[in-house]
Amino acid sequence: MCAGELGVCSIFGSGDRAFCFEAQALVPGFETVEVKRGSTPGKGDECDAEAYANHNLAAIHLHPAQARARIAAGAKRALQRFALQRFGLLSVPPPYEMIKRFRSRGGRPPVKIRGTHAASAIALFNVLPNDPP
Repeated sequence: MCAGELGVCSIFGSGDRAFCFEAQALVPGFETVEVKRGSTPGKGDECDAEAYANHNLAAIHLHPAQARARIAAGAKRALQRFALQRFGLLSVPPPYEMIKRFRSRGGRPPVKIRGTHAASAIALFNVLPNDPP
């Protein structure tokens, strides 16, 4: 969203399976390379901070050499396509809203805070604290 707000199109990304699906759905023409997939079912919404830290530890990864080769090939495809066609910008009309969820930790209960900005996704990042209140 920040790149799109600045008029910069995103053309390539690499990461886990969930990232690839989400990026392709959000950014028209976005090239992705999947290099790992999580093996723990569920989102972990029921977990407190300590349990969540362990929830996402399990993943099935490509061998590093294979991952590097796929990333290089994917980046090359993205650049070749970029030279021939126009990639879309991620364009989400304002206003923007961000919701931060802080999981329970120790004796502190979970906290959810919301922030909005009328015109800028970039400015929205300065609206909410990065630590729980």
